[in-house]
Amino acid sequence: MQPVRPYTRPYASAQRSQGNISISFPNLGIRASALRETLIFLIIVVALNTILGDGSRFIGTPLHPFWIILLMIVLQYGITEALMAAILCSIFLLVGNLPDQRLTETMYDYTLRITYLPILWTLTALVLGSIRTRQLKEHQYLTIYLEKAEKKAEQLDQYYHMTKQAKEQLEFRLAGERFSALSLYEIAKSMNSCDMQDTRANIIQLVLTALRPTKFSIYALEGNLLRLEYAHGWTSDDRYERLFDARASFGRTVLKQSRTVNLLQEGDEALLEKQGMLAGAIYDEKTGRVYGMLKIEEIEFMEMNFHTLEIFRTVCKWIGCAYANAERYKTLETQTNLSANVSKFLRAAVPPDMRRLKQAEPAIAC
Repeated sequence: MQPVRPYTRPYASAQRSQGNISISFPNLGIRASALRETLIFLIIVVALNTILGDGSRFIGTPLHPFWIILLMIVLQYGITEALMAAILCSIFLLVGNLPDQRLTETMYDYTLRITYLPILWTLTALVLGSIRTRQLKEHQYLTIYLEKAEKKAEQLDQYYHMTKQAKEQLEFRLAGERFSALSLYEIAKSMNSCDMQDTRANIIQLVLTALRPTKFSIYALEGNLLRLEYAHGWTSDDRYERLFDARASFGRTVLKQSRTVNLLQEGDEALLEKQGMLAGAIYDEKTGRVYGMLKIEEIEFMEMNFHTLEIFRTVCKWIGCAYANAERYKTLETQTNLSANVSKFLRAAVPPDMRRLKQAEPAIAC
């Protein structure tokens, strides 16, 4: 916000409406409203004096009624309009209404007598008008300053609420991230489970804790097809695909290029085809084997950022590692069961006498 500049122009163009009064400072200009008000007043007073009075236009009256309009113009408009009012009052007073010169008056006395009121009106317009003009300029400056101060106050109030809201959101996110970190630690410990059913349950909890999506799905790779294995948050109104061709552009980009397709990347919206906001391959980093795809269909707007993309990539790697561990455990368990069955078969095939003889051989050797 820029600081308020002081008032520098003597007749700056600015207006502030207060009821029916309009204040402005055109350069040496006379406003039509001041001219109109002055003429209307003078015409009415002169007409009343002509109709109801002697028609002298109050030339000999100690307190002349023209003072009323002059003082009103001075107080309302300032020096420019006040001088205009003084000139008009002088014209309406003297034009066609000059008094006769007395026998005892000199030319100077006569001139002073007929110009006495016009001179007083002019001096009043100059003195009081300049004072009023300075007051109006100060009022204008204070008005502009007040308006800018009010705008500043409104902006500061908005900034305060924005900062307060950002602080609350940050506290909420920090609390959520702290909780998520603890939850991720517990889930990471449980990811070492070798049972496939437990592994799937841990994977679902991992995605919900780390990414906090509203809707997501896990697809398993079967040949050249990505088949839906688990969906979270889907409704009957959703039209998400349950089967993707791994050879199509979307499947090829996700699986072959191992790239995270997301709406933040230019051009990925066409690949997603309204099927989600994030999609990435589930693969084992050690072997490079691809097990499927993780896809986020719906997530909160504040959570859709580049930090979430990094977490998403890490989660995909964790899921791939969990699948690889479960698969290795299953293979090892199969091999162990096969070895046990072969051992039982061989023991059953050897005759009892041969087994007794083989057990006795160490004792004979001793």
